[in-house]
Order: sequence, then structure tokens, then C-alpha cells
Amino acid sequence: MTDFPKIDFDALCPTSKAELGNRMIQTVNARDLHRALEVGRDFSNWIKDRIEEYGFVENQDYVRFTPKLAKTSQGGRPPIDYHVTFDMAKELGMVERTPVGRAIRLYFIRKEEEARSRFVDDHVQAKLALYLAEEIRPWQKVFPDQLWQEFARLTGHELKGSQRPMYWGNLVNEFIYGFLDEDVKNWLKENARSSRYKRFHQRFNEDFGLHRLVSHIGVVVGTARNSFSISDLRNRLELQFSNKPAQLSFFIPLPAAQQSSKGAN
Repeated sequence: MTDFPKIDFDALCPTSKAELGNRMIQTVNARDLHRALEVGRDFSNWIKDRIEEYGFVENQDYVRFTPKLAKTSQGGRPPIDYHVTFDMAKELGMVERTPVGRAIRLYFIRKEEEARSRFVDDHVQAKLALYLAEEIRPWQKVFPDQLWQEFARLTGHELKGSQRPMYWGNLVNEFIYGFLDEDVKNWLKENARSSRYKRFHQRFNEDFGLHRLVSHIGVVVGTARNSFSISDLRNRLELQFSNKPAQLSFFIPLPAAQQSSKGAN
């Protein structure tokens, strides 16, 4: 195993956001990177040569700008800063072919993973805030009788009053909450245990979440009416709401002549 230098890259190469191609993304100042890499050349020539040699593209891999209040001791042209993407920073570190360069490459791989993780967490939290309320709503009837009637038809179960098979709860989690939003469903399963007195739907806010839930239930009921089995309903919902491949089955009636011939046999 290679022993990499123990260097505080967080202090040496602080990251910041910059606009590249109409997008705000995380970047690092190439001057800080040059200093951390301990390159034995002046910064200006080093960065220009690397850009030309490896084909980096302005406003895609890096952005140039003149720092505010930049001054030179001789009163000449102010220095130009280059803010580079993490991908470019990784490559700049790798091509130095030094232990520090390899360590910097691993450092920016980790920074990318952290950024992706934060994006996922922020995305999920935004959806939870959109759908769910901070306090549990009082119970009200949300699931219509038509849903249970269709579940009964598709599973061959005879409804008796309000008694329903326990496994229908799994169908609700899959078809209602799962196809409505997978992240919301997973959060509810992990953080809001359903019980006889507190149902998942009581967690939805009235501004948005409850309206989306009721609308989605209506779509599931309508789809169920055109389905001939639970697996067929699942395939139809996957076709509507997910990126998974779905397989639908079709029954084509035999022509009258073939039907009579089959009956005669």
C-alpha cells in the first residue's frame, strides 16, 4: 500500500463555488493547488502549459478572473486566477506523478463523493419538506372503498365489512407510497412507524402532500380497474411511474370460427 503524505488539503486548497457554463459548481483556486503540489515553476506558465497540453476548456473545466483589488509591485498587469473543477484538479494532481499529486487526486475524489452525498441529502430533505407536515394530522378517510374493492378482485379475496388481509398493507406501501415517491416512502418506513392509531397518510401536509396522495390513489384505482391481476397492476404502474422496464400482457379473443372448432373438440 502506498503511504501518502499527511497534508491538510482542506486548509491548503479551500473550495468555493464558481459559475461555469451557466452552472454554479464547486471549484478550487489553481494557485492554491499549485502551491500544494509544490511545483517548481511559476504559476502562470505552469497553468497555461497544462491547459494547452491536456486540452482543458475554459468555462467547462475552469474559469478565469482577476481578483478584486489585485495589484502588482511593478504596476503591471494584475494577476489572473483560475478556478478549476474537481475533475481538472484531480488530473492536475495526477500528471505531476508525485506522492503529493496522487494524494491530491484522492482528496478531490473524496470531495466529489461528499458533494454528491450532500446533494442527495438536500434533495431528499426538500422533498420531505414538500410532502410531510411537522405534526401528525387528525385521522380522516383517505383511501376510498374502490381501492379495497379492486384489491379484492385482483387477489380473489372476498371483502367482509372493514376486515382486510394484512398483506394488503404491503400493496399500499408499494403501489401508493412507493410509486408516489420512493424517498418519502423510505423515510416513512424508517421514521414514522404506522400503527392502528397513526397511519402514514396522517404525516402528509394539507398544502401539497395530501393532495398529491389523494390524486395518486385515484390513478392507482383507475389503473387497477383495467388490470386483471396484481402483477399486471404492478407492471402498469411501473410503466407510468418508474424507469424500470415493464411487461404487459394482452388477451386477444379467438375468431368465432376457431372458438366453435375448439368447442367441438
